[in-house]
Amino acid sequence: MIWHPKVMRPGTLIEEVGIQLNGARTSLRLGIQGGGIVSVRDETKPTDFWARAEDHMMQVGDYTITWSKCTKDCDIVMPWGSHQRSQSLTVEGRGELLQLFVAKSGGYRFIDVEAIPSPASTGLLADAASAPDALATLLLGGGEAVYKAHVPVLHS
Repeated sequence: MIWHPKVMRPGTLIEEVGIQLNGARTSLRLGIQGGGIVSVRDETKPTDFWARAEDHMMQVGDYTITWSKCTKDCDIVMPWGSHQRSQSLTVEGRGELLQLFVAKSGGYRFIDVEAIPSPASTGLLADAASAPDALATLLLGGGEAVYKAHVPVLHS
């Protein structure tokens, strides 16, 4: 989950993001280590790692996944400072676009997230894009249960 008012506050730095592709047995994880590294895990294959010095592109079902050096809008001025983006992980498919950038500013390295949901999408991201005021009211009023991710509990 990218944003939750009880956990994420202005200035929170995201250092690792995990993505599970709907309808696929593939998951991705982007970390800032070493200037950016992606792990691609398919249940039927060994985990593959992509370092920042390499460009990669792969197709997983309806999704196109691209890992490459940032080439456009790499220096972004935010209200809280300038971000220098070095690497980009893009996941596109089913009318969705998710871009994650390895960025740095003020001596910190972190992940910038940009996501554009399709009009037919549902969930936290789609509600944030189409009805941000209603979403804020719901979340601040305790409605976060609507957006909880159902994660199985592992017992050892």
